[in-house]
Amino acid sequence: MPNLSQNDIEFLVDCLKKGKEIPAEYKYAIFPTKQKEYELVYAGKARKEDILVDNEEAKAVPLQVEKIFNGTKYPLAAKDWHNLLVFGDNLQVLKSFYKDEDPLINGKVKGKIKLIYIDPPFGTGDEYDGNKGQSAYSAKRKGADFVEFLRRRIILLHELLADDGTICVRLDYHFGHYIKVILDEVFGKDNFINEIVINRVNKKGFASRGTFRARKYPIAHDSLYLYSKTNDYFFSSVKLDAKNEGKEKWHSMEAMDGVDPFHCTPSLFPELYACAA
Repeated sequence: MPNLSQNDIEFLVDCLKKGKEIPAEYKYAIFPTKQKEYELVYAGKARKEDILVDNEEAKAVPLQVEKIFNGTKYPLAAKDWHNLLVFGDNLQVLKSFYKDEDPLINGKVKGKIKLIYIDPPFGTGDEYDGNKGQSAYSAKRKGADFVEFLRRRIILLHELLADDGTICVRLDYHFGHYIKVILDEVFGKDNFINEIVINRVNKKGFASRGTFRARKYPIAHDSLYLYSKTNDYFFSSVKLDAKNEGKEKWHSMEAMDGVDPFHCTPSLFPELYACAA
């Protein structure tokens, strides 16, 4: 075995014979792997192969279709669908799309998706309620548990994308830097296209005439990480309306509340905006 002395081997054999736990530092010596240029290592990280197969955590399930769309009309016969609204655990649904066995989606989804946009919980540990006190959504997963929760879904989403498709993942400062590394692992760092900065709120904590009240700079943006599956992807150039051309300008970090710190123009996706500060 590489990197193991005779004493190491005898020690490991003795551990196995006596049922002792093998120290973690022997992991890569016993099971050598081809390491990437860099990768995120954390507790509970599963192999890609184990994520793609049915397991106790998630199995492919029959799709629970809420609505079937074809242009502006619904419902229509299943064979005529253009878009589906599906209810269910997203990991199970992704497994169903990946296995590509359900007659409703067979040959229509896997490897054919042009754009994926996800806005997952941000790993804050919070629970969010609706305006009437009803449970809205949960961000209770934190730490390595949250990173792996999202990584397993990103791996399946990669398999569903078309070769010329792109994915956009929205996160904030809590775990964006970790998920950026995960996206580099899954999609390849050479397929990173852009980090798009989105203005989230007006900046709080500043008084008039430049008096600084807060104990840190305001958290004023989220990040959209845009990746492609291959180097051959669709991109539409951003074009400004003639009436807005030349109006972009710099706004300082201490921009007052009520001042729009960004001038936004339509981007490559109708629902996203490229903002010039």
